[in-house]
Amino acid sequence: MVTHGVKENIPYLVYVDHHVYAQETRFHDVARGIGTVNEALKGSRFILVAPGRVGSSNPLLGVPVQYNEITRCSCIVEVGFPKEGYMPELSFGTHFFTDLEIDGILYMPVYEGAKNNIFDESFFDTAPYALGSHAGIRIYSGSFSVYTDGDRNFGVVVADRVDEPEDGWD
Repeated sequence: MVTHGVKENIPYLVYVDHHVYAQETRFHDVARGIGTVNEALKGSRFILVAPGRVGSSNPLLGVPVQYNEITRCSCIVEVGFPKEGYMPELSFGTHFFTDLEIDGILYMPVYEGAKNNIFDESFFDTAPYALGSHAGIRIYSGSFSVYTDGDRNFGVVVADRVDEPEDGWD
């Protein structure tokens, strides 16, 4: 299920590297690191791209952020990686998902390898980024846009511009 909306000119994209997260043993450090970025943005918005179900109470299923750690988020992209066991179950109907809807945070799941699902991992490997307070958190600066159509179950995140990374995220 994809929510419906358009968000343009979002200055940051925060990506949790699923390879690093899969090797992690202190999952909550990753979640707190996202909270640190959220707090450092001081009014700016961001897109969060993370493995599995964001806000899961089970860190083996996804990043266990608390809702107050993503209050500046414009869109959450939950990416399912079958090889690593991160396959987000749809969140709708949960309290977390209801909060996203109320706050106008767009949501889309992407399942790596599934028909009509595209996850361009090469972007995250080649675009310039700054590291967050955890080695698995990458912060991309520039201008990003999100276009989602809940009726057609379609969504896309576009990097309109990617700038050189900023310092001071840890």
